[in-house]
Amino acid sequence: MRKLSFLAFIILLHFFGCGEARLNQKKKHFLHKGNLSYKEKMYRDAIRYYREAIGVDSSFAQAYNNLGIVYFRTGKIKEAIIAYDKCIDIDRSFADAYFNRSNANFELGNYHKSLIDLNLIITEYADKEAIHFSKGLSFLGMHNYDSADIEFSVALALDSSNIESYLNLASVKFYQKEYKASKELIDKSLSLDSNAVDAYNLLGLMSLTTNELDQALQYFNKGLSLELNNAFILNNRGFLYLERNDMIKALADINESMIINAENP
Repeated sequence: MRKLSFLAFIILLHFFGCGEARLNQKKKHFLHKGNLSYKEKMYRDAIRYYREAIGVDSSFAQAYNNLGIVYFRTGKIKEAIIAYDKCIDIDRSFADAYFNRSNANFELGNYHKSLIDLNLIITEYADKEAIHFSKGLSFLGMHNYDSADIEFSVALALDSSNIESYLNLASVKFYQKEYKASKELIDKSLSLDSNAVDAYNLLGLMSLTTNELDQALQYFNKGLSLELNNAFILNNRGFLYLERNDMIKALADINESMIINAENP
């Protein structure tokens, strides 16, 4: 009888192991389908497949992280944060989820929360340049220009080809009224990409500070020729038209900028 019980126990273990393997394969299948749908920009299908994976295994951290990425891409930022929260609750060492949650909080203007997540992973995260760049953005959002200056400078030291780092550091220098340094950084960005739209916006703003309205208009027009629906440049060109007392053009640009981005100041 003991031998039979032992044999039955072995059979039960075998069946349990096979069942677990099938579930593991099933959840990975749904994850893979979700990833393929995401790459094809079939976001509704991606969400469905990631949810299917979570339905198979409610502790599948990767599926929650990927679900958060889809929510973020589709503008559902709060839902993305909930998904990242769940991923981190399951696996506290899931660095990508901290980074992704930081980006989501940044989009909501929660700059302090964004920095907390970045600081939690800064030592082990592989892409150090991305961490310092993101910290720079959060400090810039907080108008902490000195700290933003440091972070963007570190990011550039790690990757001197990142145009966005040059332009954001140029913005910091502009706000600090270090116009010469700002101009040098803008010129560097344009040497890397002559179609860097934000560079022309910054050049236009610099021209406005010296009341060179014609020059500023040329820069804004150049930027808009590259990106017609850039709300920030439209808003700035609208301000320029106000300075010229051209109310019709000013209102047209400002109204258009608000249609494109209602949060544009």
